[in-house]
Amino acid sequence: MTHAAAYALMGQGAAGLGNAYAGQAALAADAGTGFSNPAGLPYVEGRRIAFAGHLVAPSLKFSADPDSTAAALGDGGNAGVVMAVPAAWLALDLTRDVKFGMSVSAPLGMTSEYDAPWAGQHLALRSRLRTVNLNPALGWRVNRHLAVGLGASWQRADMTLTRKADGAGSPTRIASTDSDWGWNAGAIWDFDGHTRLGLAYRSELSHRLEGWPDPLQPESLSLSLFQRINPYWDFLADVTWTGWGRGDPTDMAGASMPVIADGWENTRRYALGLTHHMSRTWSWRVGLAYEESPVPDPARRSPRLPDADRIWLAFGGQYRLGPAQAVDFGYAHLFMRDAEIDRVDQGVRLSGDYRGHVDIVSVQYTRAF
Repeated sequence: MTHAAAYALMGQGAAGLGNAYAGQAALAADAGTGFSNPAGLPYVEGRRIAFAGHLVAPSLKFSADPDSTAAALGDGGNAGVVMAVPAAWLALDLTRDVKFGMSVSAPLGMTSEYDAPWAGQHLALRSRLRTVNLNPALGWRVNRHLAVGLGASWQRADMTLTRKADGAGSPTRIASTDSDWGWNAGAIWDFDGHTRLGLAYRSELSHRLEGWPDPLQPESLSLSLFQRINPYWDFLADVTWTGWGRGDPTDMAGASMPVIADGWENTRRYALGLTHHMSRTWSWRVGLAYEESPVPDPARRSPRLPDADRIWLAFGGQYRLGPAQAVDFGYAHLFMRDAEIDRVDQGVRLSGDYRGHVDIVSVQYTRAF
């Protein structure tokens, strides 16, 4: 549930954060696999329930160029807003080879807010997107090598945007809510009980929200590897493709808000991770990831979402309270590349540079019952 490219949030729990979410489509570590790859559900032993909380603390600071029309109004302070994001998962046995999972999560979301007045207030003051996603799923172990899974998603999205397009009066504000259905599917091939290859697909979801693209959630495809090197070490890797470039940007001609996703491109994310099983009680994790931004150039970057390429550096662990309970925790720092912006709206220009980073802390409690 942490910041990924654009306004996407990683949909897994704290257990995956320590590995920078490497290998999630093949790992099947807990009930959260129903979201990342439902084919992993048969690998989850017994009945499991998990709760997670994520604290996302972004830093987003702008420096205006002299070319900005309203540079004298200031840089807007730190536009990053701390978010708390909860999630929950459930896994139940239906038969020996078929398992049911339910995920409640927030796959998409973002908040930014500038101190007014500022040089870009004609484009953005406050931006807020929140989602709730319900994802029931089934996983079936076909044989000792192959497992497949299928899930359905219902997602509700709430959006609020404000800006001040002139020097007087109250800010312009729009708010809207919509929902849509989608699906996810996957497969896992287990070579020898120590090596698994996972493939997971998530469909697009469309919401009618002014100022956001359609589809709101792009489709994605992940290929993951899980390798148990020995009883003490696991290696994880994956690559994820996301179809940001397949969206149809909202036509904002004559509307009250400028377009956010204009001419975005498809992206890839690459991740590597290691897990060390130190004892029956403790395991430790580390991960590294590189993630592309869908924003192709400064003219298409929005101050609501000044996205840029980033590098993830993550670590975490698990403490097992007993055979039926465990606590997972993780921390990640996202190093964001400096991003230029050069936007013109109704003859007003915003030009400058963004510098930012994100810190994420996650805790998860899992219990068998």
